[in-house]
Amino acid sequence: FGQRRVSLGAAMPHDFLCNDFDIGYLDDGLGIASGRVAFPQRDCAAVDSAWREAPTVEFAPCCSDLSLITASIYLHALDFLNHSVAARPFSELTEQVEERRDAIRDVLGKLISSDDSVGQLIVRRGDHFTGFVHSARWRDLPWLPGRVVTRTEYWSRTTADLTYSIVVVTAIVVWCLL
Repeated sequence: FGQRRVSLGAAMPHDFLCNDFDIGYLDDGLGIASGRVAFPQRDCAAVDSAWREAPTVEFAPCCSDLSLITASIYLHALDFLNHSVAARPFSELTEQVEERRDAIRDVLGKLISSDDSVGQLIVRRGDHFTGFVHSARWRDLPWLPGRVVTRTEYWSRTTADLTYSIVVVTAIVVWCLL
């Protein structure tokens, strides 16, 4: 939301409006990062409680409570528009309905005008991630100011260790060639 597109492995906590997993790097047991990215499940009860007490754009709530997600979207919109809003009280983020709607509309208008990337939804099931990148562009801004053309791109990624699968497939291919 107002951020540059980044790969899942390069994403930072402030790149999310909500997320149910953490991002970290696995180490080799000696304290040295192996380069493999880990995505452990978050303790959503603790994360949501902490975020509700002190909402910030520096980290995101989990994606199960719509009021937290809405407040996070509004806070990111204010930060995008003002470049200075790091935190606000939760009550302020949930009570200002008209201001929230206007801020989100302004951000979407600026995103569509600057580049066509609007946002990305990432769904995780076990070791598998699927992303939906939502884009929009103005159809004809001077003549049709409310009309946009939308597009959705999809991507998929697994974090599972595929070494065993590659060995098995290679063995089958070699066996078939004999």
